Amino acid sequence: MITQQIISSELEVLKKHIDSGDIRIPSLWQGLKPGLIIMAWMIFCPLLMSFLITQKASETLTAVLAGGWLGFIIMIIVAKIRMLYLSLPENFLNTSSVIGVISSKLKIYYIVYMGVIFLLSFLGFIIYSFGVILVTVIMAFLLQLDIGRYQIVGVIDAVNSYVKSKKLLGVK
Repeated sequence: MITQQIISSELEVLKKHIDSGDIRIPSLWQGLKPGLIIMAWMIFCPLLMSFLITQKASETLTAVLAGGWLGFIIMIIVAKIRMLYLSLPENFLNTSSVIGVISSKLKIYYIVYMGVIFLLSFLGFIIYSFGVILVTVIMAFLLQLDIGRYQIVGVIDAVNSYVKSKKLLGVK
């Protein structure tokens, strides 16, 4: 069970890491990889189903374009979140209970989302095209409700303001 006290104590630990200059700069590939996997999956599923279910080429193209476009948007969002995650110090990532809980929840959402996308691809191009949009919106709301309980946005804002105050004071 994560409490506000645990979040506050881990925020203090993170501030100490920032003071010591432990923030990493991850490679672009590390940040893009999960998003690219989602994007490829959203393109691959309708292609696979076009071979299993008789569809017109235009129907397959529509489903691939819809999945690819939404996958591209998701890739950008996931890459930004992943880059923030990977910029944290490695020993903080290994010891933080809050990061551990959030990481495990995000992995579950990731797997469920990809499973639902796969199942939607069996239903044809129209249902797939609209279904991926609907499922993405629903999953985004659920994710926001679930992860939002930990008030991570407030923690990120606190860390950002702390870093900015250090820069303004000229402290290294």
